[in-house]
Amino acid sequence: MPYRRLPKTDASRIEALRKITEIEIRFSMDQQPVEFKYIQKAKQILPLFEDQVRKYQFYYSQQVSRSRVLAEKTRKARMYVSHFIQVLNMAIERGDIKRSKKVLYGLSEDNDMMPKLITDEELFTVGKKVIDGEMKRQLENGIPINFPTIHSVKIYYDEYTECRYNKKMSQDMATREQKNVAAMRAEIDGLILATWNEIETYFSNISDEDKRLAKCKECGVIYYLRKKEKERLTKKVADDEGKVDVKIVDSQYTLF
Repeated sequence: MPYRRLPKTDASRIEALRKITEIEIRFSMDQQPVEFKYIQKAKQILPLFEDQVRKYQFYYSQQVSRSRVLAEKTRKARMYVSHFIQVLNMAIERGDIKRSKKVLYGLSEDNDMMPKLITDEELFTVGKKVIDGEMKRQLENGIPINFPTIHSVKIYYDEYTECRYNKKMSQDMATREQKNVAAMRAEIDGLILATWNEIETYFSNISDEDKRLAKCKECGVIYYLRKKEKERLTKKVADDEGKVDVKIVDSQYTLF
């Protein structure tokens, strides 16, 4: 016998709620298979849930889009910060800039190793220190470093930080809306379960299983065939039609 299973996705939850709201249209008042309170509750919660899911999908899509933009901005900023530090070290090696000035950039005086710029936080922190350090050195009448200039570095660093902020905002909003969606699921699943129970009880007097399931399915109840039932049905159709390989399209059941 086919078995019933509650919706697993938000899209299927929305479809199940929509089916419940349509019951009062499909059936006359004296033949309603469920109490009106369930239909009324579904009407109230459906638009709220749809709106919440749309909000989450919007912010999630925005987050994905901004992540792609951020990846390119990060690559560019990392390259400019790295190149600036390399030019700074070469200027120090030539004696154009005193080694003691490295502390302005948050860099070690003891070696010329490149600071780590792998993670987002490392790039954000080191980039800011390098820009601030060069600005301070120039205020002390230091000769500006060229190729790249600190102004070029700052342009790409600012673009990176702006994209970083925008992506974080979208991520926070998506997370918040996802929690709001999750908070509604338990109530919706409970409503669907209670409604489906009433529907099956209402049509339980129909002895013909196929007709009974068809009536329940008309009200939105979802049934699945088990693997062995699917195999038996496939064989039966093949035998009836004299075919070996038959693709079943059954409107009453979802096959898997």
